Amino acid sequence: LGSFLFLGMILIGIDEEQGPQVYKCDPAGYYCGFKATAAGVKQTESTSFLEKKVKKKFDWTFEQTVEVSQPKGADFFYGI
Repeated sequence: LGSFLFLGMILIGIDEEQGPQVYKCDPAGYYCGFKATAAGVKQTESTSFLEKKVKKKFDWTFEQTVEVSQPKGADFFYGI
């Protein structure tokens, strides 16, 4: 047998009434809303990092969001 490939999906959109929305869907079709989430090789570490940042402050500008999502240790997120 070959290796099993996992395929997940993170959907991001803006609702006119509720603002930005983030959902994560797994291969079984289960989906859940998040304030911040990650996927991939370093999912656990990345999600933990994002949870700590979101707990401190959640009402961010676009620029602040981009800054937090791209830390200096980018290899942390990309699994390099």
